[in-house]
Amino acid sequence: MLLLFYICFIAVNSERKLINIHIVGRHGDRTPLKSFPNDPYKHVWKEEGGLGVLTERGKTRMLKSGEELNSYYAEISTNLFNISNSFITSSNTNRTVESAKLFVSRMYKIQTLKDVHVHLVNPDALRAFDKQNCPEFYRITKAIQRISYFEKQLNPFRKLQQYIQIITGDRSDDDLNSLSFLADYLFVVKEFHLPLPQYFTSNIFENLKNLHNIFMELFTFTDVQNKFLSGYVLHSIKNLFQKSANEENLENGNNVVLYMTHDFVLKSLLKYIGISINGNTEYGELLIFELSTDVDTKEWYVGVKYKSGNSRIIRDVLFCGAQSQCALSQFLENISGKTINLSKFKEMCLGIK
Repeated sequence: MLLLFYICFIAVNSERKLINIHIVGRHGDRTPLKSFPNDPYKHVWKEEGGLGVLTERGKTRMLKSGEELNSYYAEISTNLFNISNSFITSSNTNRTVESAKLFVSRMYKIQTLKDVHVHLVNPDALRAFDKQNCPEFYRITKAIQRISYFEKQLNPFRKLQQYIQIITGDRSDDDLNSLSFLADYLFVVKEFHLPLPQYFTSNIFENLKNLHNIFMELFTFTDVQNKFLSGYVLHSIKNLFQKSANEENLENGNNVVLYMTHDFVLKSLLKYIGISINGNTEYGELLIFELSTDVDTKEWYVGVKYKSGNSRIIRDVLFCGAQSQCALSQFLENISGKTINLSKFKEMCLGIK
């Protein structure tokens, strides 16, 4: 079910030594990102700690996922997991930072979360959605929204928007994207095993889910948008792998890099590098980039693995001519021009060439 984005040929019988892994993960389960004046469950979100925060289920998911990753790689490399040779990063939100700490605590079997230091990625991809600070992404996305392909899909939701504004009491925003956040709200309500508010019929729920999916496609429709959303991640992977391949003493660098982020970053990254995985991005989903070296030829190879948020199975992503690994040089060639250094992010947001 995975699309191929380049072709290369590698020997499969020689021994490979795993050197680095770069993990890109989505945070655990959370409360809704947005409420509304007539929300009957405001007290529930308040008891959970507010909007957009990690839930107990989310905390448990991240702990379990860290344990599963430790078990998987313990069978492959006994020296890989050393916290002193790791770099833990996160988007600048409480839910991603907490998810990273919980995940790493079990991945490295650390007893207290205070011992896990998380570096914040700033600015991160969330800034792209701030039209004041990143007007270029907003301009591009608005232009794409007006093309006939999306206009035909979005126009039927205009009347629904008027009805939703009445029943929710929220008239603060006329942007259809704001309406799509209600799909997220209803997803969370169902995860809490709460009945849907009576004015949200099953038909409205299905319509809002469709709208949410349309906007996920719209935000990741072009390479330019995906450079905003996941170009930094590719830049980080490229730097890690190039440094290791050029380093004479491999003990000096980071063995593991983790970036804990959001669903749209993972969705963008998968699309950007030409990998298709069915369904929506799940809480706790992981995409793992591996760098290994052939012990005989000293050649370098990149592999990609995927772990769904609802499964302990870590599986190979088939790319590179229907194989699970590809030469590092070919991988770097294929992501050339798709990376962005964070120091240039502000300029890109302002449309400065």
